[in-house]
Amino acid sequence: MLCGNERKPRSGKLSHYILRVPRNTECSLLHQATTLLYVQKKFPKPTPQLHTYSSTSDNALDRPYMLLERLPGQTLEALWPTLNQEQRKSAVKCITEVLRDLQKITNKTAGILSARNTNYDIKQNLLRVEPIPISAANVSMNTPLAKPQTTRALLLELCQRQQDDTRSRGLQGYDHVWDGFVKITGDLFSLGLIPDKDPFHFYHADLQSRNLLFTIQSPAVVRLTGVLDWDSAIFAPKFMSTRAPFFLWSKDDADDNEEDSALLEPEHAEKAELKRTFEQEVGEAFCKESYRKEYVLARRMWYFMGNGLGNDGDVPLAEKVLGLWSGLYPVN
Repeated sequence: MLCGNERKPRSGKLSHYILRVPRNTECSLLHQATTLLYVQKKFPKPTPQLHTYSSTSDNALDRPYMLLERLPGQTLEALWPTLNQEQRKSAVKCITEVLRDLQKITNKTAGILSARNTNYDIKQNLLRVEPIPISAANVSMNTPLAKPQTTRALLLELCQRQQDDTRSRGLQGYDHVWDGFVKITGDLFSLGLIPDKDPFHFYHADLQSRNLLFTIQSPAVVRLTGVLDWDSAIFAPKFMSTRAPFFLWSKDDADDNEEDSALLEPEHAEKAELKRTFEQEVGEAFCKESYRKEYVLARRMWYFMGNGLGNDGDVPLAEKVLGLWSGLYPVN
């Protein structure tokens, strides 16, 4: 089982490692270890090799830890200012391949990979998946496994769970947000945008320049050497898998500004060229789903379905989603 106390080093020696000491619970570390082993088998691009880990404090560090292979290269965030336009276009093409490869990994059940998966489960794609946690406290070895469902059923379930959680914490005045998201979910289904036949896609929830490693190969070419930080990876609705890498041409990639990044042409010619390069590489069908206003708002709604309304500052942002949706589809 992958949820054992400590994995032994694989045969052979590596010269460089990364030591991670997570601040999360022991069970969260087990989920992260399972996810890393899964992506190493299913995702064709380079990812950190999990060398060994301990899920308890019964070790020399007195803390849970993970020891990972150190991959070559620099983060794209650090490398970007040194790249010329041809090298940046090369990076765009590499990132497009990452998105395509991720989109090919699907499952009939949404959620996070359970730490109860065995190596055999992963190899045979007989995955045990747990429901999407709406807080860190929801991650537990005793969590019942998720069952196959439609995208509409998943979204409605998350709305109900978040609403129940909000009420259980004594927070008042948020019901209109969840009721509004229920309406958006119904509209998405009625429009044929979340059909029952859609599988769930493996989604890297933090695919940003800080988590992509590259090396310079030539004056016109860079090479992807690693995709990092899979801690929040989940099987999510298809509309999440078509989120464009707006950080390549947008000044601000925050979720509440995504519609501006998606629908407006970049001001600078070089950034506009990067956007066109992405669009040519990824294809028309992907772009239609990525830029469609309904999916842009669905992705922003998804953020709150997973993270809830953590404070009063989240409420205006959620209400903005509701307002923008009402602009598209007014209530009769």
